[in-house]
This record gives sequence, C-alpha cells and structure tokens, in this order.
Amino acid sequence: MLFHYEQDEAKKKALKETAINETIPYYMGRFDALAEKNKGHLALGRLTWADFYFTSFAPSFDPFTGEDTFAKYPNLQALIDKVHAIPAVKKGRAECIRFILSYGNLAFEDVRVPYEEWPALKPQTPFGFLPMLEHEGKKAHQSTAICRYLAKKVNLGGKDDWEDLEIDAAR
Repeated sequence: MLFHYEQDEAKKKALKETAINETIPYYMGRFDALAEKNKGHLALGRLTWADFYFTSFAPSFDPFTGEDTFAKYPNLQALIDKVHAIPAVKKGRAECIRFILSYGNLAFEDVRVPYEEWPALKPQTPFGFLPMLEHEGKKAHQSTAICRYLAKKVNLGGKDDWEDLEIDAAR
C-alpha cells in the first residue's frame, strides 16, 4: 500500500485507516462473493493457481489490520483452509510458486538468497529481480508469469483462453 511512502505521519495514519476500514473490506467482500459463486474457489468452480496465489499472500493481512482479517469472510477462510489442507502444500511454505511446485510434486531446488549475497547474484538474474525460475538452461522471472507457467504444467490453469482470463482476473 502506498501510504508507507507518505512522510506526514497524520496523513499516513489516515491513509492506513482508510485501507483497513474501507479498501480491504471492499475488495475482500468482492473476493468472498467470488469464492461463494465459484463453489469455494476464486475461478471456474475448481482449484486453480488463483487460489494458491491468493492463499500465499493472505497471511500478510493480519499483521497489517491487527485482527483476524478472514474471520469476516467465511468463503475466503474456507478457501485458505482448503489450500492448506492439501497434503503437498504446507501452511507457511512460502509463496505461490512453492505452493504450485509442491502441489504438482515437481522437484525443485528452493534457493533462498541471503541479503549479503544478493549484490553478487543480481547481475545473473533477468532484469535484476527475484523470484527466478531456472529450467532446462533457461531463466525466467516475474512471479505471476512463473505461476502461470507452472500452473499449466500441473493442470491448475484454464482449459482455454477464456478460462485463463477468468483465473488471471480472480488473482
């Protein structure tokens, strides 16, 4: 949220309050309705990578809001619980890419780059960013693109372009 960059503390506090009391409830209410409409998922009425994507960042809300954010959104809480109940996907295993790799039983090397090693690694990455996927001698970056690629490998994508669009819109 952009209020982090606000220098004026009073404005920053007001922006954060707006996010907590208006912005988050607005969007979470819509996502909750989407999950209800889609039989407990965000798109297509079945498990897709949009569910993993959402679940991977859901834990970041509680420290920000200072409460159990998803207690107010039962369909989203049920989705999060459903994803974490998948045996290959363990709660707290990290972001969407790891969820998909684990779900699909795809072998991967989970490399965590210590802060002090990043300056030496950065020039070896596409565009100087992480995460990065290395596969068959090729390197790819951008978490959404990697998720979409891996989702297709493990049948978490759509069966056609329209379903892919629905998944992309839901995440």
